[in-house]
Amino acid sequence: MLLAGLQTVSNDAKEASIIDGANAWQRFKVVYFPALRPMYIVVLVLRTIQTIRVFDIVYSLTSGGPNDSTQVVSFYAYHEIFDYLHYGKGSAICVIIAVVILLLSLLYLKAGKTED
Repeated sequence: MLLAGLQTVSNDAKEASIIDGANAWQRFKVVYFPALRPMYIVVLVLRTIQTIRVFDIVYSLTSGGPNDSTQVVSFYAYHEIFDYLHYGKGSAICVIIAVVILLLSLLYLKAGKTED
């Protein structure tokens, strides 16, 4: 995704920074990083969602591990719904997960907002 974002940086801005005598670090700081900021936000939101939703690895490798040592929140919701048949509690956990993801996404979008 970041490579696709790098390809959208205009050649005029890159050439202008080279002509102005900017070194590689200055070009990254002034040209590339501001142009990639929207892509950083997208990648950050997607990776956060993937991190919170991790279920398959825990389920296939350890099934929660000894004494629930590798249990994550999505695996806990799965146990509540399918093992203990607490449908209300499990679905409430899933809704809380969705709200947390939404709040984190909004926080990332607000932090990455620019004037443009």
